Amino acid sequence: MVKRADKPRFSSTDHLSAEAVAAFVDNELGHSARRRAMDHIAQCQECHEEIVAQRGAAERVRSCGADGVRAPDFLVERLARMSEADIAAEVGAADEHAPRSPRRFAQNLLNRVVSVLRAVKRKH
Repeated sequence: MVKRADKPRFSSTDHLSAEAVAAFVDNELGHSARRRAMDHIAQCQECHEEIVAQRGAAERVRSCGADGVRAPDFLVERLARMSEADIAAEVGAADEHAPRSPRRFAQNLLNRVVSVLRAVKRKH
């Protein structure tokens, strides 16, 4: 089976990943994945709260009047080189047996960084 790389995928039985939350808020999920995510969000309070938090963060970035704000090149380059594993290790959640909350924190941190970078990129 060939997977499409252009749209993030989401399994309705899983919690939304940080990437899926960002893609949902940014309207980047495909129709089918968005429908499954909406069904999941309606049933899962934890994911619903993640969506609300992500929307709030995205709105704050958009409303701050940051027309002249640009991430420094060194930061963009450093973030581009980082992997999820690097971020998880920094947060202390690299161990696969770590409690869910630190891992979720690492995912949320990455998600918010990606959202800020997207917002900055859209402004330019």
